[in-house]
Amino acid sequence: RTNHLEDHISDVTKLPKELVREVSGHVAFEELQSRVWPITHFPDRAINEASSRLVNFHASAFPMEKTIQQRHRVRIVPIAEVQCTWKDSFTAFYVYGFENKVYFPDYPQQCCWGCTLL
Repeated sequence: RTNHLEDHISDVTKLPKELVREVSGHVAFEELQSRVWPITHFPDRAINEASSRLVNFHASAFPMEKTIQQRHRVRIVPIAEVQCTWKDSFTAFYVYGFENKVYFPDYPQQCCWGCTLL
């Protein structure tokens, strides 16, 4: 038995997609059927297009395998982009997921001992 998993992350920030996969979010839509249909009614057109692309891909990608069940899920992960200035330098960081994880690749004080970002 093989589980084929595909996903699409619709995000316009510079937050790496693998970080979004690792955190929790709110399930806005979920369907579990022997065959699922593309989502056509979601308010974000990019989600509808990605859904259609993924469902169509799975319909033809595994011709020698029997599909037992398919799941279709839309998960909304909160992402906040914070823009700031420090010593005349503009930078940005992200707070994401319900865990409130922080992604700050350009943290200005790379060698401060014992400092934490809250």
